[in-house]
Amino acid sequence: MKRHRFLIFFLLLNSFAFSQANHTPLWRVVTGGRILSQPVIGPEGNVYTISEDRKLYSVSPQGEMRWQFASKDPWSETIALTSDNKIIISNTKGLLYLLDLNGNIIWTYKLSSPLRGDILVSPAGQIWITTIEDSIIVISPNGQLSFSIQLPNKPSISPVMDYDGTMYISLNNKQLLSLNSWGKRRWSITIPGITTSLVIGNKGILYLGTDQGSLTAIGKGGEILWSHKISDNNLPLKQLFISMNNQLISLDQSGEISVLSSKGNIIKKTSLMSDVSGYGSLSDSGILYIPTSDYQIKAISLDGVILWTYLSDRPFQSVMTTPGPIIVAGGSDWILYAFKGEPSTFTSWSVLRSDSSNTGLSHRNGFFTYYDEYFKDNPQYQYYKKLIHSTGDTGKWQVLSYIEETLQDPEWIQKMPYATSLLIDIAREGLINPNYHKKRIDNDFPLTRGKAYELLGVIGNIGCRDYLIDALNHEYDTSAIVSCINALGSIGHDYDGGISRSISQAIKRNTENDQIAQSGIQAFRQIVAYNGRPTDSMMLDSLANLFQGPYLPHTRALALSLFEEIKKNNLNVFN
Repeated sequence: MKRHRFLIFFLLLNSFAFSQANHTPLWRVVTGGRILSQPVIGPEGNVYTISEDRKLYSVSPQGEMRWQFASKDPWSETIALTSDNKIIISNTKGLLYLLDLNGNIIWTYKLSSPLRGDILVSPAGQIWITTIEDSIIVISPNGQLSFSIQLPNKPSISPVMDYDGTMYISLNNKQLLSLNSWGKRRWSITIPGITTSLVIGNKGILYLGTDQGSLTAIGKGGEILWSHKISDNNLPLKQLFISMNNQLISLDQSGEISVLSSKGNIIKKTSLMSDVSGYGSLSDSGILYIPTSDYQIKAISLDGVILWTYLSDRPFQSVMTTPGPIIVAGGSDWILYAFKGEPSTFTSWSVLRSDSSNTGLSHRNGFFTYYDEYFKDNPQYQYYKKLIHSTGDTGKWQVLSYIEETLQDPEWIQKMPYATSLLIDIAREGLINPNYHKKRIDNDFPLTRGKAYELLGVIGNIGCRDYLIDALNHEYDTSAIVSCINALGSIGHDYDGGISRSISQAIKRNTENDQIAQSGIQAFRQIVAYNGRPTDSMMLDSLANLFQGPYLPHTRALALSLFEEIKKNNLNVFN
């Protein structure tokens, strides 16, 4: 009887293990070689990855092959997307490509030497490349050299970048460098080991794991906040993750998982029971998807419960969670896989590949959301906020004096969102002129420029209008272009057709960009409402091109609706 019970238990146990090991993929796409890069997810959910057969593959969310882009030389093992959804990729000869989402070449740039590690994209859209000659090459969005930096030692892993443009790069001599967006060194410190993983958490705190299994927290100014031994086996911390509730998760080479508070206190530990073979991912709900050395992908909760596994005949290289929600994985069996999984807004890779576009930027649930959270705990900000909303003008001018001091600070860009937030509040009171925000327009940070454009729209006088028209003619970042167009639309008064022309030209320069097109249509509608008619013939031409052009159905419908409304009401264009 006992023997029968044992046999039944044994069969049930093996049946459970078998069902886990045969978790069913949603689809498979066979490539011509080993998958080299972590998959990258585009705005429509399309997947981009590199294979050893020297091809870049584009696959739809349903697993259908969209296109392939071949190179005569092998590809380097990294892809990234820009903020305006262009693909950046380089071959092993150092030839850098910028492609559109259909695989067409926009430009190429020949690097002085092949790249090492990941491609980073700054908030300003600049492309940061680390080369095998231990230099950093920075390329502008239009494919021109911006500047280069020679590093004092070889990087231990790929550099990472925060949302304010601050770059961190760890070197093999146990030095950690912090650079600003122009490549100027902010600080350097000695760290307790060679860095094997990096991630940026709340309030800009940098967490780094080392080859000896320790975890160190470093403040924005380079101060070491704490350092603890994490790995029980003194093994390298292969990956670090930040959960949605700001807990730290470390993963060492042996598969040991540690969950920690932001202070470094260990909350719990669990294990994958096998070594790690590649880079994994964390979903918003706290499920880890990790490739292991026994040729599996394991889905494990932070409580240590194995939810499912998938077994292949070759090791997996990487797993990527997506908003889909699907999980995309590639490995040595030449196959790109997709599985049903928990959604993830952003994915924390070990070297801060923190979003599914692999720009290398840290994720803060939105840049200015992060600063708003910071302001809540900042007594100086709250003090000035009260002065702004106090009766009379004295308090408001006191705040302006503080802002003028901020703009003369050598590290002014670090305080810029702070100052801009205050300026916008004052602008709503109608107390300042456009000269106060010019420095915020003339900087390398699209998010800051976007807030400055918002400020100009709030003030709304003729000087602001002219600033915005000039800015729109030179702006290249999609989010900043949208902010600038929205500000122009909110001003509305277009006595000479200059606003309509600048918006029409921006739409034309950014063909097939639905986000810019939709903001332009809304601004046109506001201009027509304010002035009683279109203010320039280019507005009608632009609307006609939009509803007949290569845009999403919703964009075309918006354009057609406004066009027909103008025609129906027989609204003539100003001469």
